[in-house]
Amino acid sequence: MLLSLSSCIKDDVSDCPQSVSFTFRDSGVDPDSPIGSQDLRSLMVYIFDENDNYIGFIQFNNPNLNEPYAVDNNGERIMLGPGKYSFVAWSNIAARAYNVALSTDTRTPQDSLSTDSRSNDILSIVTEGTILGKGKVDQSSEPLLRLFYGNLDEATVAKTGNTNFVIDLYENTNLFDITVVGLPRDNQNYSFVIEDSNGKYNFRNDFGDDNYNVSYETVSQFTTASDNLNAQLRVLKLARGRTNFPLLYIFEGTDTSDSNAAIFQGNLLDYIDPATDFSRRHYYQITITYQPNGNISITINGWKEININNGIEPN
Repeated sequence: MLLSLSSCIKDDVSDCPQSVSFTFRDSGVDPDSPIGSQDLRSLMVYIFDENDNYIGFIQFNNPNLNEPYAVDNNGERIMLGPGKYSFVAWSNIAARAYNVALSTDTRTPQDSLSTDSRSNDILSIVTEGTILGKGKVDQSSEPLLRLFYGNLDEATVAKTGNTNFVIDLYENTNLFDITVVGLPRDNQNYSFVIEDSNGKYNFRNDFGDDNYNVSYETVSQFTTASDNLNAQLRVLKLARGRTNFPLLYIFEGTDTSDSNAAIFQGNLLDYIDPATDFSRRHYYQITITYQPNGNISITINGWKEININNGIEPN
């Protein structure tokens, strides 16, 4: 794939496009949630020149980590003219769960995408219906794919020779593994909802529209093998400093229209160790225990047990 319109004259090859390759690897910042090749269904690399002009993008389907790719998804060699570039990589955004605002359909090569405009929102999660007035992301039948991001600034293509660019990938999703102990065992469904304002992002992987609130939902039942109720929810990026988010709700049944009907409601940040670095931890094991005296105790990743005496909100 030729992504440069540089001239190439017989007696002057200094501007001839050169073959480049890309290698993707796990950044390694979270050893408890490693990134494997099996986690990458697709990977998009967006390319910009030194003036922040958008050159185009390259798509790789099912790429392997730690393996250089010198050809694109169509089997064509990747060529770039000598010069300085920057690259932004997103993995799994081609899945049905995500909308991408920037593609060759909406922005042509050499369109200016300045430092300021690169802060525009380009990625949002797809919602279907609503929960508590927020866009619904239903994971009852299909979990949300892990989302990964990487970037490489001030990358240089030399006038001669092949250049390999290494892009480290960082996870943008978090898995909550929830166990509830002490609820009356019956055959009814229980709905688990995590509400957050993290449904949109820009090229820098910063949060987009603060009002883009989403509700992640799954439905669970007791199994014959355990008296504990278990559920898993994958959500997008976590951060502190956002008012009242993320909120966890548990409902009896599948009616999640009224937050006042929840048998449990609480801000997850009240239960996560304040020292947690969200960029380095993406797996959260939550145990919620209903005690005989009516109190509820909560631990996340083994951090100190927090007791709630009203079953609804932490004090």
